[in-house]
Formats: sequence, structure tokens, C-alpha cells
Amino acid sequence: MALAGSVAALRPSADQTGATSWCDQFDRPNAAALGIRRVATQCCHDLFGTKDVQDAITATYVWMADQIGHLTLGFVPTVALNWILGLICPWLYEGGVWRRLIFVVPAVAVVGLWASKERTDLKDTSSRTTKVFPPDSGDVEWNVKTALLYFGMGAAFGLAPFLEYWLVPIVVVIAVWPGFAVAFWWLRRKLAFQQAALPYLFRLANFASNLEPDLVKAVTDLANVKNRRTNFFAVLVGKDPLPRTAPEIHHLLISGPLGAGKTSLCVGIGTEFAFALGKGRYLSATKLVESVIADVAPGDREYPRPPSSRRPPIPPGSDLPKISKSGLLQQNLLEGSVQRGGNRMRVNVQLVSTETGNQLWADRFDKPLADLFDMQDEIVTLLARALHTQLVAAEARRAERSPHPDSMDLFFQGRACLNSGLTPENMAQARDFFQRALSLDPDNLQALVGVANVDTMAGGAFYTLDRAELLKKAEAALTKALTLAPNHAAAHMFNGMVKMWTNRATEGIAECERALELDRNLADVHVAIAMGKIFIGRGGEAKAHVEQALRLSPRDPVAYLYRFTAGNGELYTGRLEEAVAWLRRSIETNRNFPLAHFYLAAALALLGRQEEAKASAASGFTFDPNFSIRGYRAGAATDNATYLAQRDRLIEGLRAAGVPEG
Repeated sequence: MALAGSVAALRPSADQTGATSWCDQFDRPNAAALGIRRVATQCCHDLFGTKDVQDAITATYVWMADQIGHLTLGFVPTVALNWILGLICPWLYEGGVWRRLIFVVPAVAVVGLWASKERTDLKDTSSRTTKVFPPDSGDVEWNVKTALLYFGMGAAFGLAPFLEYWLVPIVVVIAVWPGFAVAFWWLRRKLAFQQAALPYLFRLANFASNLEPDLVKAVTDLANVKNRRTNFFAVLVGKDPLPRTAPEIHHLLISGPLGAGKTSLCVGIGTEFAFALGKGRYLSATKLVESVIADVAPGDREYPRPPSSRRPPIPPGSDLPKISKSGLLQQNLLEGSVQRGGNRMRVNVQLVSTETGNQLWADRFDKPLADLFDMQDEIVTLLARALHTQLVAAEARRAERSPHPDSMDLFFQGRACLNSGLTPENMAQARDFFQRALSLDPDNLQALVGVANVDTMAGGAFYTLDRAELLKKAEAALTKALTLAPNHAAAHMFNGMVKMWTNRATEGIAECERALELDRNLADVHVAIAMGKIFIGRGGEAKAHVEQALRLSPRDPVAYLYRFTAGNGELYTGRLEEAVAWLRRSIETNRNFPLAHFYLAAALALLGRQEEAKASAASGFTFDPNFSIRGYRAGAATDNATYLAQRDRLIEGLRAAGVPEG
């Protein structure tokens, strides 16, 4: 779902002409998406630029053709009838204005005829609407009002010269403003409709299938469907009530049995959304799966493979192993189903190997149907995060069997190592994979960020006394990555973490907030912000950030780090029992993170539970035998007085748990 960057992106592709290029000169990349410049550019394309309308038919072209037809139907009959009347009664041209006023009668008759016809159409349209969703009276009536406006303008243009020639410029001046104002109002809506990529026009008022009341309300609230009227004066002065900015975008997951009206409901929602000048995009089932995969993170975690290995999508109902061998498909396929029972919705998904047909992974997402569309957003996010982890693991397993791994193969193997746990061995192995990936492809942005990831976490987790050098290397790699890709969300996040670990916690939090702006589904960044809050003496706020991360990605491979950070915040602020609970959950999630064992040992020692504390410290030494108080003390992230005082208390706990001075 995205706002198109230019008019060229809003209209169907067509063969270029000289006039097409000329029209494009009016456009600007930063022009308002539905502003006067875009409307003028689109109209230029419709009327002059693209000659083959069969190849590039647009909603704006159809609307303009319709209104030109209305204008003509008012003008031509008025001129024809008055010309005939003048031939029959030539005396009408003699004797002054009062006789000529008879020419008004045919003009009024023409407008009256079309008004009668439009009134009948309005009644027919109203009778066809169903009771599921309310009709939008503003749109229905404005179709009629707009037609009558242009009928009347045509009749006025045709009538004026029969009355007095000097009336012609006056009529034109009077008619031009309302004609253009109404045209601009409608054409903005048509541009929004084109941007939505809808297959056809369908209003929700015509939706005839049965829906339960809670779903009707959810759809009504989302699509902003209500019985509304548009004020003519507001349109004339450019202050129409339609929103000029986009409401929050939602993923729509519409399911049901065959014949339930799923497609028409989806298109109807898109139509209402577009007509309210919202910015959305219609997605087929195939495109929805693609968007779920892309939702792992826009632009930074899609992990694209080389162009030679990209393949067309799978035809429905095909034999997966045969297709894989024929080269028509990537190695893995996501399949799933949606079920609803009572007030709950369940999404079942599985990842299938197209080479063997075997299931690589399966999971179920079960959520209450309290808020349909918020719940669907949450499922898409959870699915994207879970899918990301499983795809990395599957790609890493495949890369292990490759006799000649490419740069992305090595990257996936390094990423899988990190997902296994942040032990010194795993991190050293991951860094080796990332470095080998960069040796094959120095422009592999993901591998570059991977190296920075390892160095940042190794420096932050006290795996070396030379942490300052590690963090310096990480910052250099991240600076290069952000030069190549300024909107790389994960690079901004790790850059923020480096700043936090090098006495720039406030700057680091701001950098992480920038990452969150770029990717609202990046769960890790909430944990990074929590860590920054600890470093500025506000550890009591850490738990709320961690809980947000866990809502986004409860099955995340580094969820143990999330829980460790919450325990860290509780420990620093003296809530020792809560710290113990969080740290135990962290270790239960993944035992391979030594710092969790040491922090748990400190919390237990401060509670006076010495035997448990020493046992926890011993577990930490099995993963990091070189951990010492000296190394830990040297790694103070900031000079914040509150943080340092809290840290000294933690060091007392480490010493009591048997951690050596070093």
C-alpha cells in the first residue's frame, strides 16, 4: 500500500507519444498527490498525450468524456431548436429583448428533459441500493447535480448568442468557475480511484450478500461509509469536506465460502476508500501473500536474491516438486487458511519446500475478533516476523548443501547463526559468514549490516575488553550502509545502539525512533529504545517498550533478548523479584545468552539467595568463561549519574554471586 510518486504511476501504461512527454513536463515528483498540478497533468495525458484509449483508458478520461457529453447534450439541442424556431419565426430577431426571450423556452425544455431523465436515474439507483450499507447520498446526488450543471452550462452557451452576442463572454465567465471547480473535485476522486488499482467500480450500497452486524460496523468504520452530503459552495471555494490526507492504512483479510461476495466486498471497500480520497491499493490473494513477505521490513529485510535466481509466481493448483525442477518457482511456498468461529479468528499457515513438497514449518495464529481490522494487522505482522525467521532457517539449510554458495547464501547462514543465540562462538561464526559474503559481493548491504550487528552486540554484551574498537568498527560499517541506503531501518537501529553504548544515549534513542518511523513492524527497535531508557536512568520505562515488542513478535528468535532487557530495567530500578521473573523467562526462551545468567545471579544475590545466585553465575561461565567485574565495569555505556549508581548496585550483586574481579 503506497502513495504513487507521479501521475505516470497512477495511470495504466501505454505507448509513449511526443505529447505524452510534453504533458509530463507539468508534473513534479514532490507535487501533491491529488493537487491541481497532478490533476492538470492527468487531464493533459487523457486529452492529448496517450492517443490509444483502448490501451490506456482511465477513470479521469471516462469522467471528462461523460461531462463533455453532458455539455454537448445541453448545447446542441438548444442551438438546433432555437435555430429552427428562428427559421419559422424570423420576427423573433426583430423588436427587442422581450421577443427574444422566447428562445429561452427551448433551452429550459432541453434542461427540463435531461433533469427528468436524471431524476428517474436517481430513483432507479436508490431502489437498487440494499439495506446492508447506507447509500452515500452525497455521491449519488452529486452524480445527478454534476450532470445537470453541465447540461445547464451547455444550454446557456447555446442560448446566449440567440439573445445578445455580448452575453456570450458573460455566460462563459459565469460558468467557467463552477465548471472547473466541480471538475477538480471529481477528478481528484478519480485519481484516487485509479491509484487504488481497483478492477471495477462497485459501491458498497449495492452489496447484496449477508453480513453480521459486527462486520457491517467494522467495514462501515473502515471505509468511512455514512449518509453524507457535499455542500456546493464548499466545493466552489475549494473547501470540500472530503479528507485531503490519508487515514491509517489497514491490511484487509476478507474470507468466506464460495459465493459470499468476498470480491465485491473488497472492491466496494476500496471504492469507498478511494472516493473518500484515502490512499490504498487493491490486492489479489497472490499479491496479499507477496505483501505479507514484504512486510518483514520495507526495503531493508527482504533479502533479495540475484536477478538470475528470481522466478515467476506459481500457477494455482500445480505440482510443487515438478514446478520447482522446471525452474518456475522459488524454493519455498507459503500456504494458509483463515477460519472464523464465534468471536475468534484463526489463521493457519505453513511453509512448504517446492523441491520436495515437505512441510518446513507450520503455525497457527488465534486471536479474538474484538477489532477486526486491528486484529488482522496484528496477524499480518506476526506472520511476517515468523515467516522471516523460518525463511532464513530454510535458506541457510539449503545454502549448506550448495557446493558454491553465493553472497546471499553466506548471508543467510550468518543470520541463522545469530538466530541460534548470541554466544561468543555463534557470533564469531556469524561474522565469518558475513565477511565471506562481503568478499564475494562488497555491495551486499545485508551482510554489511550483519557485520555491524555482530560487532554492536559483541561490544554491548561484554564479550571482549576491546569493546571500544568493536563499536568503532560497527559505527563505520553502519555509516557506510546508511550512505548506500539512507532509509535502511535496521541500520538506523544498530547505529542508535552503538551511540547508546558510547555515551550518546539520547542521540541513540532518537536514531532508533527514526528506525521505527521507517518500519513500524520492527519489533527489535522497541527493545533498543528500552535499553536507551536504562542508560539515561529511566529503566522503569523499559518494560512497556519490551511488552510492545513482544506483542509484535512473540515468537521472535531473539525474544530472549526482549525479556532480558525488561529484566535489566527491573534490576536497575531495584524491582528484584520482577527482574528475576523476567530473566528466568529469558533463559527459558534461550539458554545461550550468558549475560542473562550473570544478571540473574546478581538479582538473586541481592535478594540474599546466594546458592541460586552462584549456580546461575556458574551457568553463565559455561558460555563466557572470561566474564569479569573489571570487564563489566569498563563497559559503562554512559556517564549518567542515576545509571552509574544503579550499575554499582548491580556490580555488588555480581561480586556476591562469585563473579571474579578479573
